[in-house]
Amino acid sequence: EEDLAHPGLRALLGALRQAPAGVAPEALMAELPGEAERGLLAALLMEQASEADLHNQVTEWQKRYDIRRRKKQIRELSLAITQAQAKGDPVIAILESELRKLQDQARAVRGMVTER
Repeated sequence: EEDLAHPGLRALLGALRQAPAGVAPEALMAELPGEAERGLLAALLMEQASEADLHNQVTEWQKRYDIRRRKKQIRELSLAITQAQAKGDPVIAILESELRKLQDQARAVRGMVTER
């Protein structure tokens, strides 16, 4: 979310992140903190040609957010591993295991995105 400069879009992304998969975009209205954010969502909803397009776009945003979040976690874990190696910290094995899990999840998500 910190990657977005627009506060309304940050609020929308936060609501998307917390929403269960497949939630109707209109249901996010109640989750938004203010009138400006609800107005932004309403404008985005009205721009859409069809409900199927809207659902696909929201799903795509969720996938992209998930990919960005995983990339950030991978960078953070890689840095932690480098620092642990420099210190000779025994936690390296745990960090490497977490990194492998994240990389596997990232590959799976990338596969879902490229299959569309």
